[in-house]
Amino acid sequence: MALALALSCLSQPPSSQVWPPAVASSATVRDLHREYGNIFRHGNRNAASHLWASFLLDRASSMSTERFELMFSGFCAVSGSPVQPSDYTRYRLTLPLVAGGQRSGYMYYCCWPCVCDTQDFIRVDTKNVTTASGERQYHFAVLGNPCEHREKLREPFTQPFERRGPTTLEREAAEVKPNPNPNPILTQNQTQALSLSLSLVLAPFLSLALTLARCGAARTARCSARR
Repeated sequence: MALALALSCLSQPPSSQVWPPAVASSATVRDLHREYGNIFRHGNRNAASHLWASFLLDRASSMSTERFELMFSGFCAVSGSPVQPSDYTRYRLTLPLVAGGQRSGYMYYCCWPCVCDTQDFIRVDTKNVTTASGERQYHFAVLGNPCEHREKLREPFTQPFERRGPTTLEREAAEVKPNPNPNPILTQNQTQALSLSLSLVLAPFLSLALTLARCGAARTARCSARR
């Protein structure tokens, strides 16, 4: 599967306003969760954690490094679910690097099937991010561009966790909606923000994870991952 950092077909215009929790004396991931309705306009976060990423990366320049990293620990990179960072939601993984080799670190999840999806589909790459503390290189989890196969959004499949008949990604993941008129003229930060998502991983390295807009149902067999 080809890996891509530019998902302009999923673009949203960036905000120029300062986000209050970015500069407040104290903040938690709950402040990010309160923006749910502003981030997910269709009320559905399934497979749309790229929108969490866009929201935060657009506001990175006003946040300290510590605040930026804290906020990126507040959601599952695969499902898009809001999560509370804790030992229970943190998993240690070793993933292939896009350029070759491997990288180990910790990521936050809502449930174990998302860990399995990460091991199956996600790779690691780097991106420089400028916060109020200065520029820093982070390791990101990335995956292929779902907009290259838009027809998959309407391909029927059966949810393994429910018994209500066939459905489609277009129905289950309403926010994964390719822009019919993608803007080819985007700034580098705008374009990369669309594809980089979202669970910050702490030591031994810092990592952000990309949403998994995969064309199929989640695996049901439990996989092994050390927390």
